[in-house]
Amino acid sequence: MIISLVLIPTETAIGATIEPSTPAQEDLFEACDKLDETALRDELNTVSQQALSQNNINIAQIVQRQWLAEGMDALLDAEVDRAIEKVRGEEDYLSRLWSGWSADKAKELTGKVATYALGSQNFKDGIDRLSTGIADEVAAEIESASARTASSALICLQSFIGGHYSQSLVSLFEADIAQEVAAVDIEALDVDVSMLETHSSALAGIGVIIATQIAKRLAKKLAQRLAGKIIGRIVGRAAASLIPIAGWIIGAGLIVWDLVEGSDGALPQIQEALKGSEVKAEIRSQTVEAILPELERELPLVARDVAEDVFSSWIDFKQRYETVLALAEENRQFRDILDAAQAEEIYKLARLVTTGLDAIGKPELVNAIESGAFERIAQLPESAVDILESSKSIHTVVEWSTLAGSRLDDVVALEIYKLKMPADFDRDSLSAILALDDKATVAKVLLLDTQASTALLGLPTETLKSLAASFSVDDLDWLAAYLTDLDNLEDRNQLVAQLLTTPAMIEELKDESVKEAITTGGDVGSTLDFLTSPRSVQSFLIDSMTAWNGGVSWYYHYRKYTVVWLGAIALLALLILRLVWWYLKPFIRSGI
Repeated sequence: MIISLVLIPTETAIGATIEPSTPAQEDLFEACDKLDETALRDELNTVSQQALSQNNINIAQIVQRQWLAEGMDALLDAEVDRAIEKVRGEEDYLSRLWSGWSADKAKELTGKVATYALGSQNFKDGIDRLSTGIADEVAAEIESASARTASSALICLQSFIGGHYSQSLVSLFEADIAQEVAAVDIEALDVDVSMLETHSSALAGIGVIIATQIAKRLAKKLAQRLAGKIIGRIVGRAAASLIPIAGWIIGAGLIVWDLVEGSDGALPQIQEALKGSEVKAEIRSQTVEAILPELERELPLVARDVAEDVFSSWIDFKQRYETVLALAEENRQFRDILDAAQAEEIYKLARLVTTGLDAIGKPELVNAIESGAFERIAQLPESAVDILESSKSIHTVVEWSTLAGSRLDDVVALEIYKLKMPADFDRDSLSAILALDDKATVAKVLLLDTQASTALLGLPTETLKSLAASFSVDDLDWLAAYLTDLDNLEDRNQLVAQLLTTPAMIEELKDESVKEAITTGGDVGSTLDFLTSPRSVQSFLIDSMTAWNGGVSWYYHYRKYTVVWLGAIALLALLILRLVWWYLKPFIRSGI
């Protein structure tokens, strides 16, 4: 019976301490490596049930600790005092006096006082806090117990894997679990796993962390149910049934009180008795008895849930790595690679196999294994798998590795491999791209042809980042053409500086005649200053004089003041039409 794991030493007549049976530690695992896979789930449940039965949860001590922590003695005493005063006010003199003579009357008043005291809101609130505290502490015990249980189940599973598959598969399973654990932000329980130390397995320690997740989920639900059971047991039943009335209020012979001293009848004895240790011990006993049957029902379910979670982890693993397992069984060279790998490398190998099968197919993957290319890629950073997934070529991955060397992770982080091939770079040009260290800038530069990107990469890194943030790929292509055609470094710098100051100027620069004029001669700085200077009536007059004197091309003047020029042309056309009309008007009137 699972109830045997609950120890109940208490001052009431609940019984002596019951020691759980303790099967030999190795007995928990000895059958696991010989199991047929169809029997694995049942064996994991058996191991979990046995492991959980070796954990002791002393309910009576937990109740006693929480009783003291919540100050239940003082709370009950205060409520009894209030109830006595209430009953004293409700009962007349003769009724109180008669309770000292009549056992029935004394019992009636006792029940009334008990009902008021134990039914008060203060006492109910106290029982609520007590129940929550007890349930939380029991849940914490369940957490630790189920964590140890899950560790045992995981070691059984490891024994099963080792007995049916290669050691490499055990390592792969461990690595897979380690990946899951690393992704979970959860504080592990402080659990004693000394019984597992004889098993040299990473799963023992990992199992504690995994079991923490299982245990916290299960124990939280159990705590909520236990708290409700305790409250229902104590508050939900008649108050008088919680106290041992017979024998301690009225003896075999009734005391004859005088009319003055006996005015309270049996109330003083009732007050003293209800504040005594027997009543408090009885309430604690009822609390323990409320928990025991619930644990008797719940603990086997906890063990079963632990076993199911562990079994599910194995099924999920097999489904995720079905192709890896099959390849290891079929290909001796791949199995040797797995066996030689460290535990932390197994996960990358598994991902590389899965990605390779999807990207290049099994025949080419096997060829890569036999040629040694697969093993070379397996020694690269995990980012190499991303390149394989995108390029679908083992050869491309090797080329990127040769070109990038230790910067392969950066090639992947900046997604260079998605836009270009290794043959598009030499080491210097790749280093220049990597120096940008900005994915958006790199993407725009790599979308240009080689000549344009080379021209832009000649700019300072921060300058190029600013340009990429301000301009489209088409704009950058135009700028690269200017930079290619401008021989003078100062001219190139002036052009870039003006563009960063006045980004809208790029539209002016896209005119081929402007480009030809800037790149084939003349003062680039003056031309750019002229095009970007303010437009006003005064500047129009000044710029007109500059053009008249040959300081700047009339075409630039037209580019800057296009609206004015068009307006002037339209006005001139109207004037000419007016003059023609004025000249022809007499002839038209004379009929000629």
